[in-house]
Amino acid sequence: MYPSTKATYYGTFVRDFHLKANEFFDVKLICLHKENNKLLKLISYFFFYIKIVFGICIFHYDIVYAHYVSHVAKPLLFCKKLKDYRLFINVHGSDVLPPKKSLGEKFLPYTRAILLKAERVIVPSYYFFSVMREEFNLSPDNISVYPSGGVNPAIFHVMSDETKHKTIAKYDLSYDYEYIGFASRLIKEKGWKIYLEAVCALLRDRPDFGEKYRFILIGSGPCEVEVDNFINKENLNVYVRRFLSLPQNELSSLFNLLSWFIFPSESESLGLVGLEAMACAVPVIATNFAGPTTYVKDDINGLLFNKGEAIDLERALIAALDMDKERYNTLKNNCIATAMRYMGEELQESFMDIFRKGNLI
Repeated sequence: MYPSTKATYYGTFVRDFHLKANEFFDVKLICLHKENNKLLKLISYFFFYIKIVFGICIFHYDIVYAHYVSHVAKPLLFCKKLKDYRLFINVHGSDVLPPKKSLGEKFLPYTRAILLKAERVIVPSYYFFSVMREEFNLSPDNISVYPSGGVNPAIFHVMSDETKHKTIAKYDLSYDYEYIGFASRLIKEKGWKIYLEAVCALLRDRPDFGEKYRFILIGSGPCEVEVDNFINKENLNVYVRRFLSLPQNELSSLFNLLSWFIFPSESESLGLVGLEAMACAVPVIATNFAGPTTYVKDDINGLLFNKGEAIDLERALIAALDMDKERYNTLKNNCIATAMRYMGEELQESFMDIFRKGNLI
């Protein structure tokens, strides 16, 4: 999975990792671009798999480094039967713990098999380090933690007032309101419905907030029609602005307009988007489960709410919007400090540790 001109937001971490690895190694890239047409998708996968098998079996590489293992487990297993090669696997979350009744679940036996053959498994957080040990019985000595490429400070940072003014004009927003935001792929597990249900409850129970706040929802995916139907059914069009998935630089511009970022996902191995919001000095309201709990600290740089409970998210929103300015500014400053731990020298050390343990540097 790799970004393309048609899907610039697709597989950005893989691209960023590739660019980082290129600084130290001679990297041969075999990647897949997003296709919406089913026939083109099948053809793309066919040639993608051919390139993997041909590349591994014909050429010699110091290591084969694989992302999104559920997508490539079969050809990697096939190559293991033909040739002994060193394999590093970078897991992302849903590729190894797929939703029930999904295509990924059907691939799970192959995913398990190839993980056990990997020399090193790279996970995005210490939370997921524990998950991989428990779910796949992996040795802790074979697992490295690298937080999904971390935050790119060239893109996600606090912007000038002039830039914010341009963003407001570009997206036809208003100076009359403060904005609260959500950004994710639109699938059930990401919690878009929890977010919108909490907005409904908030506007019902605290109508005064409807005079001061507006809500942004950014994302594309299988649930787009369901999202739009929900907004129309609940008469949220006045209060909720919808945007399709955006390139990272535009995402950062919108983050800089937010007072709070809502992160109701139920299945994050890390949740890099929350850290990217924090880098823009935006406190995060996150579910008290999985990856985001490794960096979102209640009443320090954000607020936590009970997983899957829209009413508890409403409670957290009310607490956030009633917060006094001094306390809120403290949270904003702590957000920046948190995000900085996921960039710079600390991130470089995590990256180098992957290859140091593999005796490649």
